[in-house]
Amino acid sequence: MAQGRPRGDPPTLAGKMDLGAVLAHGSAVALADDFAHRNAPGSRHRARWQDVGDLLAAGIDVISTIRVAPKP
Repeated sequence: MAQGRPRGDPPTLAGKMDLGAVLAHGSAVALADDFAHRNAPGSRHRARWQDVGDLLAAGIDVISTIRVAPKP
């Protein structure tokens, strides 16, 4: 059985993925959305897709998520 993250907020900083926390958690799988997203200044990488590269290099499987919204 897969071990899940305890209930509560996901590892984020101000609503953004906290790459260090995800890597430190040691999960087998991580969810990541908005691969084209530019990270905040001071982040480890400039873009989310680079964060995903670090997750994959650490042996963490990544599942891409998307937001589906009705067309305005």
